[in-house]
Amino acid sequence: MRLYLILSLFLCYLFVLPATAAAEQRILVLQSYHPGFVWSDRINQGILDTIPHNIIVQIEYMDTKRLNTPAHFANLKQFWKQKFQGFQYDAVITVDDEALLFAKTYRQSLFPDAPIVFCGVNNILPESHLPADNVTGIMESVDIAGTVAVAQKLQPQAKELLVVSDQSLFGQQARQMLEQSSDIRNSRLTITYLHDLPLADILTRIAAASTDSMVLNLPFHRDAAGKQYQSDEVTARISAASNAPVYTLWEHDMGQGVVGGHVLSAYVQGQTAANLALKILQGARASDLPIITDPPRTYLFDYRQLQRFRFAESALPPESEFLYKPLSFYEQYQSLVLSTLSVFALLILAVLTLWHLNVSRRRELEAVHKLALVVESSDDAIISRNLQGMITSWNSGATRLFGYTAEEAIGQSMRIIIPDELLEEWKSSASQLDQGLKEDHNKGLRRHKDGHLLTVLKTASPLYSPEGYPMGASIIYKDISQLETAYEEIRTLNSELEDRVAKRTAALEAANQELEAFSYSVSHDLRSPLRSIDGFSLALLEDYSERLDDTGRDYLQRLRGASQRMGQLIDDMLHLARISRTQMNLEKVNLSDLAWQVLKELQQQDPQRQVDLRIEPSLMVLGDTPLLRIVLDNLLGNAWKFTGKTAQPSIEFGCRQDLDTGEIAFFVRDNGAGFDMAYAHKLFGVFQRLHHAKEFSGTGIGLATVNRIIHRHGGRIWADSQVNQGATFFFTIDTESK
Repeated sequence: MRLYLILSLFLCYLFVLPATAAAEQRILVLQSYHPGFVWSDRINQGILDTIPHNIIVQIEYMDTKRLNTPAHFANLKQFWKQKFQGFQYDAVITVDDEALLFAKTYRQSLFPDAPIVFCGVNNILPESHLPADNVTGIMESVDIAGTVAVAQKLQPQAKELLVVSDQSLFGQQARQMLEQSSDIRNSRLTITYLHDLPLADILTRIAAASTDSMVLNLPFHRDAAGKQYQSDEVTARISAASNAPVYTLWEHDMGQGVVGGHVLSAYVQGQTAANLALKILQGARASDLPIITDPPRTYLFDYRQLQRFRFAESALPPESEFLYKPLSFYEQYQSLVLSTLSVFALLILAVLTLWHLNVSRRRELEAVHKLALVVESSDDAIISRNLQGMITSWNSGATRLFGYTAEEAIGQSMRIIIPDELLEEWKSSASQLDQGLKEDHNKGLRRHKDGHLLTVLKTASPLYSPEGYPMGASIIYKDISQLETAYEEIRTLNSELEDRVAKRTAALEAANQELEAFSYSVSHDLRSPLRSIDGFSLALLEDYSERLDDTGRDYLQRLRGASQRMGQLIDDMLHLARISRTQMNLEKVNLSDLAWQVLKELQQQDPQRQVDLRIEPSLMVLGDTPLLRIVLDNLLGNAWKFTGKTAQPSIEFGCRQDLDTGEIAFFVRDNGAGFDMAYAHKLFGVFQRLHHAKEFSGTGIGLATVNRIIHRHGGRIWADSQVNQGATFFFTIDTESK
């Protein structure tokens, strides 16, 4: 009996130990700005690519580009205090100055004693801004003097430097750096600051500058008239307007018509901050990790702009890197030579194998197909990448195999062709390859542009610089999907009927893939002319408004409105299409919390509105969190929109149970405009609207998207309404039965 008891206790210990030993680690990322801001998104990507998947990364945004008031910060503190309650953060990464200052102010209230890692903070930040203890990070230290020095070597005759910036704190600091630089003060340059003008006037001034001038483009988000802009939009417009070369300090401006400079990478900032956080999670104390004041920078240039202005490469620093530079003959065909040698080696190996083994007819057929694959290897994908995993070359075989053009692929991460479930395996393999270990003929899966998986044979070799330093890898992918398909067809060729069915099925799949690719291409190609229509219309309104009468300006406004509605319609259509293909990740979801998040964002966008909000607490379901967030975004967003003209608006989110069937239905109810139930059958169709666009904006795709998501969750959706009496939308979730 005693032995039985001891054995039972031992078995219980074995089952309980794994559950208690694996505590989740959590990192909080506080972003100063908003999703879609290029600098923030690139830092996020650097963090997410560095942090292992077993560590939870939670990203929150302060949106200080649009909301930067004490009241906003106080509301954020109250909201996050409730949201963060119950969570223990092992490290907090703050991005840019506002997030660091916020973390310093509310640290003990939101995440007591959590180590702080900051990034994106300007190098002249007062020491008082730093928390007193348990903090480290990386400065956003830009090299204005180094960039201007390179520009002077390219333009030794230049007499004027035009500096484009806004009136932000960084803009002021940048001007101080220029004035304090002895090299710039001692030069012959006349510095003109363009920071206190509307953007249209700045563009006019730049357009009037001679080719002997130079333009330094600094971050620009708000002009003197108070109008907000996206930084990449301003960069592109400045480059288009300027006859003089435009220089930058940030990597994400490259490709927008700028020449380049001694640039800082947001992605590397994110990587560096993530590595510091990982050291903390491994036991290091933040205060013991020195603050990085001189972050890595790169002399990076757009080769096309160098050619445009006839700049000599010899004037650039020897360690300079180039974008869009054509490959030399040797660089272009080096991988092809290696691939040809591999083909001959495989041919010799196959012949020797057949000669020595005297195999059966079945083996001979297999060898024939393998040899056929080798002979057709001229269609192999030949790709090279750098040490950061970014694609640096992409041949036509790669285009045929993976569906991406060279323009689409170069500069992107190798992750675009790596299936999500193989990311960790790929990182390990890439690390070994960068250490000099070759990979020969490894079979695996890779992802096509349209999402389907390919079976490939991989041969990879490290690439070295002339000095012997590792600089990346050359990879050859051979498509063996057709070989395996052909092999299966040979095995199953028992009847002519089966062969025809297989061929027709393959033809139908190919037609569907081609149709999908065509649909995406059409929608994608529509965006460019729409942007041009909108951009040039805006330029006409801003630059030539005084030359137009009221009718002309009205026509241009209508043109802009139509192009923007068309762009939104295309986005909504693509979004709707992606909903059907998105893989669902089922987990427990608190719909009440999601609803509060949506309504808080709506209130922030329209703080003047007073709406009676009622949300039933702790409504839990099993579902996909991002997809269910889209459902509530649309339903609550519609309720917010259609109560806009109601004197005392109210919005309610809750649930009810059918007493007969036991079915639980969630609902969103409002007292807004409502609709005629005679048209209820049109609600969930694409492009179906029950209100005029002038009365209530929209594309008519939102409810169609909601309907598709609910159906994917095994549920149904319906509505009940009266005109001017409000509307109630009901939906069910039934993922447990799937």
